[in-house]
Amino acid sequence: MRTAGAELTGTVEGKQIEQLPILDRDPMQLLSLQAGVSQNRRSGTVINGQRQSFSNVTLDGINIQDNYIRSASLDYTPNYLVMSQVQEFTTTTQNAGPQAGIGSSQVSVVTPSGTNNWHGEGFWYYRADKLAANDWFNDANGIGKPNLLQNQGGGHVGGPVIKDKLFVYGAYELLRRRQEIPTNTTVLTSAARTGVFQWIDTTNNSLQSLDLLSLRGLTIDPFVAGLLARVPTTINNSSIGDGLNTGGYSFNQRNNRTRDNTSTRLDWNASTHHSFSGTYAWNRDVVDRPGFSLILPDTYDAVPPNFNNDKESFLSTAWHWTPSSNFTNEVRFGFDLAPINFLTNQKFGPFTVSGTLFNNPDQNEFPSSRKVHTWSWQDNASWSKGNHTLNFGAQIQRVTVFAQNYVNTVPNFNLDYRQSANSNLLGSGDFSGQGGISDADLATANQLLSSVAGLVGAESQTFNVTSRTSGYVPGAPAAQNFRYNNWSLYAGDSWKLRRNLTVTYGLRWEYNSPFNERDGLLQFPVVPAGQTIQQTLLSDATLGYFGGNTGHSVYKKDLNNFAPNIGIAWDPGKNGKTSVRAGTRHRLHAERIEIP
Repeated sequence: MRTAGAELTGTVEGKQIEQLPILDRDPMQLLSLQAGVSQNRRSGTVINGQRQSFSNVTLDGINIQDNYIRSASLDYTPNYLVMSQVQEFTTTTQNAGPQAGIGSSQVSVVTPSGTNNWHGEGFWYYRADKLAANDWFNDANGIGKPNLLQNQGGGHVGGPVIKDKLFVYGAYELLRRRQEIPTNTTVLTSAARTGVFQWIDTTNNSLQSLDLLSLRGLTIDPFVAGLLARVPTTINNSSIGDGLNTGGYSFNQRNNRTRDNTSTRLDWNASTHHSFSGTYAWNRDVVDRPGFSLILPDTYDAVPPNFNNDKESFLSTAWHWTPSSNFTNEVRFGFDLAPINFLTNQKFGPFTVSGTLFNNPDQNEFPSSRKVHTWSWQDNASWSKGNHTLNFGAQIQRVTVFAQNYVNTVPNFNLDYRQSANSNLLGSGDFSGQGGISDADLATANQLLSSVAGLVGAESQTFNVTSRTSGYVPGAPAAQNFRYNNWSLYAGDSWKLRRNLTVTYGLRWEYNSPFNERDGLLQFPVVPAGQTIQQTLLSDATLGYFGGNTGHSVYKKDLNNFAPNIGIAWDPGKNGKTSVRAGTRHRLHAERIEIP
């Protein structure tokens, strides 16, 4: 048991990673086994109940998180680490020293290195659906068994290039998953396709029907007719829809994934005072994105039109200088280049349609992407003197993001009746001659009429600027170049006051530069002199450009971010079996966000 430091840490070693069963060979699945780490469906993986964005995840000292959207930073990293790339990882849940920043909790991953002996491993996993049972709901609805063929293989090798001097380690893993998943959609019955609505009379429980198009003197909209021509007429799932106007069409949809991970590490002991190391990793992830929610509604395509195709590059280099037995200095530089691309094969026309009573055969998810580049420079030193161990250094991290999104750049016509003031909408009086109708059935009748007749409840379109003088350009994506820097200085001491009592204390200073947009395309309300932000937002405010060379920053810089910490570690039995720890880490001045 470690009894000398106040930090609450846990380390998962290489032997545990190799011997424990891990789904998809993802070693970060073991993170949830650490004390203080919990998982649930709503918040994902969290450390000590904090937000995920409060945790800092590094690989060989370089941050590997999505530093644009950090809301799932413990459950998702663009690099998709695999077992061959991880020698061990350490989780610091509390009382981290001043050398640890950009997060109140830390997950530090270390890659394997070569040794004086050659070691290697190769593996191949094969999984098929030959002996698997069909999905229960598929079987109940007479739908065939989804296909599954998965191959996962790779290996690693490491050893000396020059004994005691130069070592190499290389790893490669692949995943080829060819899979189908059960997919449920809502379609119209044959009567509803012609505008005939059916319901159960609330007065005598009898089946009633009414031609809504004839009632309002309307016809089927030509565009909607084209959509309906692409909607299946088969209803094979009775658990979906009302059974009178809508029903369920279930089928197997492709959900393939192709992934490659490769990494190489070199370690060079140049002399007794100097050593160098470097790790380069590259991974590719191509994944289908079948619809499974209201945001990504299911279509009827056997092959989903939406997919991701991402390729990430990572580098970490370090120079270790040890001029004496009690002093060491490490200089580290690295980057993580992580583009994330949401792509589609859908061909968009001059407009899109949403809000239909049936599943739209067009998924209507516009392409978007972000290129998140994280750069890191560090100098970390340690000096031992008597019963003191001093740590001090400087760290710089720069993040640049190029993000673009084409969402709603063509007009969208929403046919949802609830947003419409159209005089053709139906009321309960339209059904009074045929008994009563429930509020739920009346809502369905209105949505059916709106859907087949093409009654527009709302129209929306997003316009974006391409420069500060372009005005709003139809069809232009929302494209922005974000960037921010983090500067840190720290110093700390681990003082072994007694053989069984260690006191740690230190101070960390961080400067987070104001969030910026390179081209000055951020738009915010301009606050006139003498007004507060609240008064401006409640008025007919004027928008102005911020960032870049506009002379207006998003918020004012704050140079007062000091974080002192102090902690103790006590071994009451003086035998290494019990440890009592306590500590605090405090930020004296929170960052102010002010719009000038």
